[in-house]
Amino acid sequence: MHVGRYELVAKLGEGGTAEVYLARGRGAARVQKLVVVKRLRPERAAEPEARARFAEEARVAVSLAHPHIVPVFEFGESEGQLYLVMEWVRGGPLAAIAGPGRVALGWQACALVGAEICDALASVHGRRDRGGAALVHGDVTPVNILLTDEGHALLGDFGMARFAARGRGGTRRYLAPEQARGESFDGRADLYALALVLFESATATAGYVGEGAELDRHTRAGLVPVLDGVSPGLGQVLSRALAPSPAARFAGAAEMGRALGTLLDQEAGARSEGRREMAARLHVVREARGELAPTATATATHTAGRPKIEPPLWASRRARLGLAALAATLALVGGVAAWAKLAGAKLAVAPGVAAELPVPAVAVPPAATVPTVSSVPTPTVPLPKVAPVAPTSSTRHAAKTDSIVPVAMAHLDLNAVPWATVRIDGVASGETPLLAVALKPGRHTIELENPPLGIKRTVVLELGPGEHLRRIEDLAPRE
Repeated sequence: MHVGRYELVAKLGEGGTAEVYLARGRGAARVQKLVVVKRLRPERAAEPEARARFAEEARVAVSLAHPHIVPVFEFGESEGQLYLVMEWVRGGPLAAIAGPGRVALGWQACALVGAEICDALASVHGRRDRGGAALVHGDVTPVNILLTDEGHALLGDFGMARFAARGRGGTRRYLAPEQARGESFDGRADLYALALVLFESATATAGYVGEGAELDRHTRAGLVPVLDGVSPGLGQVLSRALAPSPAARFAGAAEMGRALGTLLDQEAGARSEGRREMAARLHVVREARGELAPTATATATHTAGRPKIEPPLWASRRARLGLAALAATLALVGGVAAWAKLAGAKLAVAPGVAAELPVPAVAVPPAATVPTVSSVPTPTVPLPKVAPVAPTSSTRHAAKTDSIVPVAMAHLDLNAVPWATVRIDGVASGETPLLAVALKPGRHTIELENPPLGIKRTVVLELGPGEHLRRIEDLAPRE
């Protein structure tokens, strides 16, 4: 089955008005790309209201380009059905690895997800209509936060996005009080929803409790549980973002993002630790379910008339043994063994499609007792006296080498609209979006290519020590 020039490979999920598929786009020279196609359900394809709402979602989505927003490549119509084509975020939704009924996510991972989504929301809220009203996402949930295999967070599904927002919309369990009451709301409602998501990820408990009328009462009043079990620093940020009054919250997404970034910067290695935890959880869930995550160079073949995605090189036995060793190491310090049973969840890859993700409760085994260094007796051994030795040329060279201060690496976030394969200094680096690519300070040549559209672009970037550059390239044909 095809939608436009896209072959539908597998159904990923469906909602009230739309259904989502993993699809394969084909271009010249047999170039293929796996994407996600979202289209109106057949029974609603002719409804004027549904078509207008879907078209509005498309107008918003295709106009946004940001490293932490799921890229949308195309909006079209095929045989009377409207459809959107977007990036396939191979890791899956945050809901697959964190939230109520799962194992609590470390504060580092929670703060990292929050900082990256705040970065995306700052870009969203910066969009204004002709009357000056700011754009609001309106539906920030664990299902609409997508994770790459490396643990980077992207915001998706703009089906509820609107200017001068008013009315409930969104998902009941993640509504800000003013939104639940049907009042006008702005970007601070998105921050409230994000704080609820982070609270649930950090505590593995629901932000709002109850069902039906009880749930409605809690959402309208903004009654969330006490922030027990949340690290003090993260708790302070969430407490402010969850204030019932919008005036008491952060003024904007950029401010909340800075608070989370400052928290991460206070502990050496916090960002890397958060990234590792998310990537490891995603890998355990996907591998246990037998899912294959193709790399940018993976190919697709057909067996017995059904599409089969060939596994990437990292799916080899040697690579899996290495990852198993890594997981065992992490288990000593972070309890990875507890969340290894998360593989029972049903993984929803597509943005904007709610999924039933039942996971059995997992008892976290007690951490092993490791003797401290101070508890191990250190024998006292008298050291012989050594006569001073005159420095040689080699020792002088070593001393000079030791005095060299290492230069901080630079990092690059790169996206392109439409998508592109990327070569950095002649080395294939995958497809956009690329996030936090570590590069040596200096000049770098970036080659971008979209084979199906015949687009090639080369840019030269100059990066300074410690710089984190965010770059979005518009590859649309120039008139």
